[in-house]
Amino acid sequence: MSKLVSNLQQGQKLSDDAAKGWVKAVSVLAAPDMPTIPGLPAAPDMGAATKYVFDVAADLPTAQRDFASELTNVVVPPKTV
Repeated sequence: MSKLVSNLQQGQKLSDDAAKGWVKAVSVLAAPDMPTIPGLPAAPDMGAATKYVFDVAADLPTAQRDFASELTNVVVPPKTV
């Protein structure tokens, strides 16, 4: 399992390096301001959005496990001794 994690981390490092290179290359280009829409809040920054998505993703397996356990107990009642 650790070899899998090590390979994954190497791939992440390569992706990180590529993203840094891309950002450095395009950072010299002018970027237009995004339009605002009255009445709508501004979009969260990317760091906050990323944290939120991973927090939700971390909570989903627990919710799914609880649901599956409850459903299993309904479909297959516990055996009485």
